[in-house]
Amino acid sequence: MAANPRLQTLSAADLDGLIAELKQQETSELLILGPYVELSGNPDEWPEKIKRFSVVYQLQQAVPDLVRRLAAVTQLTTLWLVGTDIGAEEVTSLAALTQLTSLNLYGNEIGAAGAASLAALSQLTSLDLGFNKIGDAGAASLAALTQLTSLNLASNEIGA
Repeated sequence: MAANPRLQTLSAADLDGLIAELKQQETSELLILGPYVELSGNPDEWPEKIKRFSVVYQLQQAVPDLVRRLAAVTQLTTLWLVGTDIGAEEVTSLAALTQLTSLNLYGNEIGAAGAASLAALSQLTSLDLGFNKIGDAGAASLAALTQLTSLNLASNEIGA
């Protein structure tokens, strides 16, 4: 059986080449899964939200400076970094993505400090921070995002 061209494995060494390609093609949507996220090789079995992406990239291992490097792709309007081991310090690099309207950081470790830095992304209309340990303080800092029409804060130790 041939490999699925819609699910591409991505190494840290391949990242700069991908970034150059995304910039050249003026790609506006990007989905990168962490190395431990399980996704079927058959796109017909993917969740509907993922099926809309023409290509899904999956990291072979965590990339410590992933967000800083992706911040060069300034035309992004949609960015999903699911289970990619992103912490609070990395999230600050997202401020460079001024066209970003949809952000999904599900299953990372951004904490309250990372959530607070996201408040600068005032153009966001959709935000998924499920499983990020943002707590009450992090949730409160998101109140500044007045354009949000969709927000997921599941399993974040809010009100615990």
